[in-house]
Amino acid sequence: ESAFQILSSELILAGNMDEMEVETLIKEAVAGE
Repeated sequence: ESAFQILSSELILAGNMDEMEVETLIKEAVAGE
């Protein structure tokens, strides 16, 4: 698993975000690299 997948899983499990929000954040982070 990539760090992004692990982070997104933890965020979803923590209940802070839903899956779509997390995916959007990840796409923005990847695009910003």
